[in-house]
Amino acid sequence: MVAQSNSLFAEEEEEEQSWYVDSGANQHITVDLENLNLSREPYQGSVDVAVGNGSSLPIANTSSTTLTAQNSTFQLKTVLHCSDVPVNLLSIQKFCAENDCFFILTATYFLVKEIQTGRVLLHKHSRNGLYPIPLHRLSFHKLWGLTAFLGVQTSTLFEPPMVSTCRNPSTFQSSSIVLTWCCAT
Repeated sequence: MVAQSNSLFAEEEEEEQSWYVDSGANQHITVDLENLNLSREPYQGSVDVAVGNGSSLPIANTSSTTLTAQNSTFQLKTVLHCSDVPVNLLSIQKFCAENDCFFILTATYFLVKEIQTGRVLLHKHSRNGLYPIPLHRLSFHKLWGLTAFLGVQTSTLFEPPMVSTCRNPSTFQSSSIVLTWCCAT
């Protein structure tokens, strides 16, 4: 008889990454490729991102992603990856359309509310005149598959997650982290 215990462990990075709510943006834009789903695709178009100072920045990839903050998960259906943008930008109009919600912006805080129920999905303070949604990223380079055996190991039932294209991802979500992994089938 072999007793086996498998567990998945991830540490949160100390750095936090924020998405900045932008009423002037017509697209969601991320500086970090890791913010996109693994199904991202290189951008094939000829359009660049136009910024306020008149310059244009190239788009490298496109994809979708989800944001989890304060026990709510939000869908971002189209996100542009532009490595030259200094921060992640969240288009208020697209965010509201994709998540059936609305924003209330004040001088000191902002709310995201569900349209049908009015339930508060997100409540955050403004910072330096901006409206950030801080997200704690999982440090996947610190992700470990921990296995304990009592007796003789006859087979390995668990493989640590690999960074690859996944057709059927599995997800575990708690109040503070979200883990997504793939199992070969």
